[in-house]
Amino acid sequence: MAEEEGAPEVVEEKTIVFYEDELIAVKMKDGSIYVPVRRLCDNLGLSWPAQWRRILGDEVLKDQVKGVAVTATPSPVDQRGGGSQETTCLPLKFIPGWLFGITASRVNEDVRDKLIRYRRECYDALWNAFKSEMLPELQEPATDLTPAEQTLVQAEAFYNLARQQVVMERWLVHHDRRLDETEDRLIETEDRLGTVEGVVQDLRLRVQGPEQLISEEQRAELANAVKAVAYALTQHDKSKNWYQSIYGEMYRRFKVSSYKQVPASRFGAVMAWLKEYEAQFG
Repeated sequence: MAEEEGAPEVVEEKTIVFYEDELIAVKMKDGSIYVPVRRLCDNLGLSWPAQWRRILGDEVLKDQVKGVAVTATPSPVDQRGGGSQETTCLPLKFIPGWLFGITASRVNEDVRDKLIRYRRECYDALWNAFKSEMLPELQEPATDLTPAEQTLVQAEAFYNLARQQVVMERWLVHHDRRLDETEDRLIETEDRLGTVEGVVQDLRLRVQGPEQLISEEQRAELANAVKAVAYALTQHDKSKNWYQSIYGEMYRRFKVSSYKQVPASRFGAVMAWLKEYEAQFG
């Protein structure tokens, strides 16, 4: 956790009803707002130990996390009795970054929509609970301010809003960059697997000997089937080279670059696939 000089002082705590869940947020003496992360994890059905490790492994979040005394029960799962209890919190402005760092495809399907809802609306729900106290222009205007003072108050409020937006956008850019890096690593891994697959295939041929390929008659039958599929697809879209697409899909499915290289044992499977392909557009 980030080092603090003494215990952080909470001046206000609020519980917000967010759809069927309860969210907790606390306002500190310096005006910053903190949110217990474990409560969000339990609401979303996420593993707290896993998320705690992710926070500590993030170069930004690990310096922002703070133990804050919260009166309300920090988590329905973490029932440790009444009274004020210290719980792990993140500043509200970093909650969107943490939420967007959770891969939706890796959470349980029954909470996937809920996670997306939290990403879209959770920040606003928590911010709105305190905005009347944080943004002067949303309160009744003071009657004793000069025009210049009123302009200053409004400018400061707009600055605060812009700063929150910058933080959120910076997190989104950081998240997208990490996703791109992950995608590049996956592509590299797939290339390595392809190389290994080629080596295994070569060894298999050396051990078992080359597999018998289809006969000339079968080649002719496959060639006609490919032409029929390409013709059917061209009737729907004449802008593409459908032969290339068909052979690309054939390679993906059967690992052969040409119909002439189809093993005799796979002839029936390839023909069945081509006939099914043609039936979809015939």
